[in-house]
Amino acid sequence: VFIVTRRLADRLQAARLTGFVMRPVEISTSEKFRDLYGDLELPEFVWIDIVGKAGGDDFGIHADGRLVVSRKALDVIKTTQLDHCEVEDFS
Repeated sequence: VFIVTRRLADRLQAARLTGFVMRPVEISTSEKFRDLYGDLELPEFVWIDIVGKAGGDDFGIHADGRLVVSRKALDVIKTTQLDHCEVEDFS
């Protein structure tokens, strides 16, 4: 499952990218999260359900389970914070 902030979801949609459907997602925090971060307000999140073909659409899932995105999609994603993510060329 891949979730993104509403801000990024809106940018992906505005770019008219293919291979995903935006769906609602319910987010909750654990007791440990609340202990560490108190009442930190999280942004709104959206589930991007990947339905495209890797290497054919802007978003797709490779046979090994990795997310594959087009250069155009990656450029949009990079306009926001991209932490804890490894990016490598798809061949």
